[in-house]
Amino acid sequence: MSNPSKPTILVIGLLPGQMNRVERDCQSVATLKFSGQKKNGGLRGIADHCIVMTKFVSHAQSIQAFKQFPRERVHLKRGGLTVLVQAINDIASHL
Repeated sequence: MSNPSKPTILVIGLLPGQMNRVERDCQSVATLKFSGQKKNGGLRGIADHCIVMTKFVSHAQSIQAFKQFPRERVHLKRGGLTVLVQAINDIASHL
């Protein structure tokens, strides 16, 4: 995982172009990993926090995130990229 000053955050549910934009906007505050809209198996231990973009993924993927991360480290977000970037900045600022 990451060092304490820069968390590693897994984001589930973005398209490739969206991933690039978020990575560019947030690279100074967090190390980002991405899982697409189709699957998210085997995620345990790859990140400090997990953000699930609920508008773009199935309910089953949200449940899977809760099975693989502690509840307090799973963040469900229903919104667009602005909401996501704000969530990443909020997580990074609470370290």
